Amino acid sequence: MSKAMKPDLGVGVGLRVPHYAAILRERPSVDFFEVISENFMVDGGKPLYHLDRVLEHYPVVQHGVSLGIAGPDEPDRAYLTRLKELTKRTKTPWVSDHFCWSAQAARTCTISCPFRTRPTPYAARSSAPA
Repeated sequence: MSKAMKPDLGVGVGLRVPHYAAILRERPSVDFFEVISENFMVDGGKPLYHLDRVLEHYPVVQHGVSLGIAGPDEPDRAYLTRLKELTKRTKTPWVSDHFCWSAQAARTCTISCPFRTRPTPYAARSSAPA
C-alpha cells in the first residue's frame, strides 16, 4: 500500500458523549468510531476513560476542528504536541481536520474558508512540494 492510500476501515460513526454507555454496554456492529480530537486532548478524566474503553473493542479515527491550517499563522506547537500524544494513544490510521481558520491573536473561533484559487500564506507554504 502506498503512503498516499489509507486503509478502508468500513463505515464509522461519531463517538459522542450521549452514546458512551450504550456503545460500551451493547457493542454495536460498527467498523470504527470517529472522535473529535480536541475532546480527548486532556490530561485524564472521563473523556480518556471512555475513549480507552472504546479502544478495547474498536478502531478509532481522529477528526479535529481547531488546527487552523487555513489561518495566517502556523499551527500552535502545544496543540500539535497534544494531538501527537493522542494519535499514539488511539493508533489512528489517519487524522483529518477542517480546512478553516480557527484562531488569531489568542481568540478562538472556527471560520470555514471559501474556495479560492489562492490559498492563505501558511496553507500555501505547508502544502507546497518539498
